[in-house]
Amino acid sequence: MLEFVLGALLGVQSVPASLPASDAATIREGMWVLNTDRSKVEDGKRQIMWIVRSNQDDFVLVIAEASDGAPLRLLTWNGRYDGVKRPVLGAPMEVGVRRNGETINIFGSAGAVTFSEHCRQNAERTQLRCEGVRQGVEGPGGTYAEDYDWERPNPDVLE
Repeated sequence: MLEFVLGALLGVQSVPASLPASDAATIREGMWVLNTDRSKVEDGKRQIMWIVRSNQDDFVLVIAEASDGAPLRLLTWNGRYDGVKRPVLGAPMEVGVRRNGETINIFGSAGAVTFSEHCRQNAERTQLRCEGVRQGVEGPGGTYAEDYDWERPNPDVLE
C-alpha cells in the first residue's frame, strides 16, 4: 500500500539504482524503505521515506507511515541542514536537521515528547541507519533504531 501511494506520487516504477554525484553529508535523494527486520521500532510499523531534495542548501522529505490498526499518515518537512526547527505537515511536531561531518543529526518535539537521532549512510549510500532516543514518553519509548534501504532515484521531472 505504501509503495503504491508514493509510487503514484512519483509516477514511476522501480528503476535500476544509479549513484548520483552528491555530498556524502546529505541524505541521498530518492525513495527509502524502512527495513523492519533490522530496525528497532513499534511492532507493525511500516514506512517509506521519499527524500525529494537533499543538497547543501535544502532538505525536503515526505514520509508515508502505517501501523497495524492505524490509518495511513503522510508527513512532509521542508527545511535546511541548519538546525532550525520547522513544522512537520501532517503531525503536530517540529523538526530540525543539521550535519556533523558524515552524520545527520535530527531532533524535534511533539508536545511534551522530544527526540534526537543520529543518522549515517553506508559508503555506497544504499542503507541509512538512524538511532535515536525519545524522552517524555509514557509507555514504550526510550531508544529506537530505523534502518532504511534505498529503493530508487527521484524521477527526472524533479530535476
